Amino acid sequence: MRKTLIVAAIIVAAGCSTYQKPERGNWSPEVYDALSGLIKEYGNTSAGYDPQCRPYAVFDYDNTTVLGDVSYNLVYYMLDNMAFGFSPDEAESVFCSVISDPDMLIPVAGDSVTVRSMARRFAGDYATLKGMENYRDMPEFEDMRATFWNMALGIDNTVDYGTSCLWFETLFAGYGKDEIRELSRKAASEACEARDFHDEVWDCGDLQATVSKGLFLTPELRNLYATLSASGIDVYICSASMEEVVEGMACDPAFGLGIDEDHVFGLRLLSGEDGDIEMVFDPDYPQSYKEGKTRLIRELIAPAHGGRGPVLVAGDSNGDFSMLTSFPDLKVGLIFDCGNGGNIGELAETARKDDLSFRGHVRNNTTKYVLQPRDLSLPGLKKE
Repeated sequence: MRKTLIVAAIIVAAGCSTYQKPERGNWSPEVYDALSGLIKEYGNTSAGYDPQCRPYAVFDYDNTTVLGDVSYNLVYYMLDNMAFGFSPDEAESVFCSVISDPDMLIPVAGDSVTVRSMARRFAGDYATLKGMENYRDMPEFEDMRATFWNMALGIDNTVDYGTSCLWFETLFAGYGKDEIRELSRKAASEACEARDFHDEVWDCGDLQATVSKGLFLTPELRNLYATLSASGIDVYICSASMEEVVEGMACDPAFGLGIDEDHVFGLRLLSGEDGDIEMVFDPDYPQSYKEGKTRLIRELIAPAHGGRGPVLVAGDSNGDFSMLTSFPDLKVGLIFDCGNGGNIGELAETARKDDLSFRGHVRNNTTKYVLQPRDLSLPGLKKE
């Protein structure tokens, strides 16, 4: 069974290891102190380090490990390049496949339309564009992209969160899991090489959509993953993006995260006999969104670590709030500040007001929450 965690113990004698600090980089002073203190206190140079029960860290992926959203980036790439695994004739059934009532009304551009009508509109545009060399210059191209994004937003505002997450993956229909990894790798490589964050407007007259493009892996996160691993602290990714989409980038050596597929957990779908993904969540797997992230850590990661919770959790959104607040073993909660409200906003405010040092929290056996600003103006990045 894939991703059954049987972790071989790596015997590390504390006296033979050298304490490593993460690179200072663009970390805020409080974050850097907490991360450095965590590694010194719980890494393989500490007196209490147990190589048979290694501490571990869990990172969200989108807007945490990377700047930007890897799933959105792949969807933009597929729409821009018409890189779909289904035919125009299949488009309507694909987009209606996970919606219990495709004729239900969803809000789009101040009106109410059905999922089916939007799916048919997309299918018509796709049929016109398919096989055309100059498709980007045709009005149907802008209409197709705007239709998809408005359909996605309308569904997101109507159905439950789990169904919305599953529907978003319908764009990957017709592909096998390895093909999705390769598409994601290619899309991520192109975006990271561009180093460009910008808003783009898709306008076809009656429909408009503004999307925020850009994806980048900062040297600070690459170094932090490496430093934690070298310090005997295992690193995992727990993302609400589709598992293969994350793996395509995170597990490619070219990106330098140094993480294997068995340490990446994301939304997991079933596969058919032909190898293509099915638009059905794996029923035997705790899907990794909201409270599901906490359940996944407890059921699939913690058992390989003596049943203990993570010493470090990093996230940015309300979808990460549960895993940031549910583990008594947590020593540092790292919040990437994207300006989100709700529970994560309140937790960020707690971090802002906390003047107790990491060492003070260790003495009190409490969690130190720290806040890292999300900065798209870092050296080497372009922001329009």
